[in-house]
Amino acid sequence: MMRSSGIENHPQGHLWKVGERRSAPLSAAMQLFYRGIHSAYHTVVPYRMRIILWEYRRRRLRAFKEYAQARNRKLIEQCKTELRQIIAQSPDAKGVVIFPRSVAWDTPLFQRPHQMAMAFASLGYLVFYWVQVDSIDNVARFRKVNHGLYLCNVAPEVLRCVENPIVITYTYTYNWTAQLKSSSIVYELIDRLEIFSNFPLPLLRHYHKKLLSQATVVVGTANELLEDLAQHRPDAILCPNGVDYDHFASNNKDIRGSYEDIQRIIEEGKPIVGYYGALAEWFDYDLMKHAAKALPGYNFVLIGPDYDFSIGKTGITKLANIHWLGPKNYHILPKYLHAFDIATIPFQITKTLQAVSPIKLFEYMAGGRPIVTTDLVECRKYPIVLVAKNQDEFVGCLQRAMQLRDEPAYLAALKTTAQENTWHARARTIITAIEAKQTPPFSSISNSKESRSC
Repeated sequence: MMRSSGIENHPQGHLWKVGERRSAPLSAAMQLFYRGIHSAYHTVVPYRMRIILWEYRRRRLRAFKEYAQARNRKLIEQCKTELRQIIAQSPDAKGVVIFPRSVAWDTPLFQRPHQMAMAFASLGYLVFYWVQVDSIDNVARFRKVNHGLYLCNVAPEVLRCVENPIVITYTYTYNWTAQLKSSSIVYELIDRLEIFSNFPLPLLRHYHKKLLSQATVVVGTANELLEDLAQHRPDAILCPNGVDYDHFASNNKDIRGSYEDIQRIIEEGKPIVGYYGALAEWFDYDLMKHAAKALPGYNFVLIGPDYDFSIGKTGITKLANIHWLGPKNYHILPKYLHAFDIATIPFQITKTLQAVSPIKLFEYMAGGRPIVTTDLVECRKYPIVLVAKNQDEFVGCLQRAMQLRDEPAYLAALKTTAQENTWHARARTIITAIEAKQTPPFSSISNSKESRSC
């Protein structure tokens, strides 16, 4: 599952920032009036519908900016020239891979699109990660991230100059994918459609149907997703999430004296049970509260954004041994993981979540931490994961995990499993599937004067 389920920034958080930019303070009466309207709106309009309305308004504003961008002929020609130069500097690239506009690059929640983009680049492909015109990344034309990996903020016409790129797309990026007109489309179904709360479900189903018929390769990231896909595409393949092993297994993880929030908890000397990722309705707050009460000698650390404002409603932070530290940048996550004694995935068990491939699962393994999860299908696959079917079993698994904390055989099994499930391995799976379809894996930009697109 993508950590933010396809949403770049939490919508209500964005609106709050907009509200902070008011030029003059409102009178007490007006504040009371707007507070009443706000309360009524949140009471009458369901959360999912509010998200959809917010995202619709945002898409409309974005469309105006994209139209202006596409009409600027001088800018278009500058972008095409720069694109030609970038490709000319990579004559040995195995191909060109484009990721349509999706999740912003500079976000604390580093997700599958980011990881797969870096994996393709490291395998010798030239990768363009297309960001939205209003993205927080603030990219003007092209920006190099790593060797072979560029962020780009350009009109679709510019990227259509690339001949036969490999396009990695998701359900919610169909509109941008369609503008590229690639013959090598890889459609990755990363979650059940119901989990993408910022799009109307009928629209997502329409996109899903289109991509099933148009994609060269269709991918499911979990067994249950693959089973659904196979009904329409028997050639669909399984490609779960993975891990940047070196990032999480690095020896340079000493957190002492670096981060005060976790340092204070470490100094208490209690075992630390940790979780990082989005905190939302799928997180089992009741389970975590039960464990914290049953194990008062343990500290429980939660890292991640309050995705849907569910934390305050649960009262979970009122417990003395539960600590919510907020979101942390992906680049320092290994340091926090190193502070955990046990890593957890306490998700609720629902039909939607049984189709989830948790990215953090393999990251926990690479970090060498015993793992305790609820009864998720994708976690059951690995014998090294301690799976609990109820609250009491969860507590028992945490106690068992502490016994495994320094057991050499167990730690070796964690390392081996993580190394078998890297993002490089996932990218190779995609490449093999494309080659099996006899789609030319190499792409280039057309420099012909007769090219209509350039």
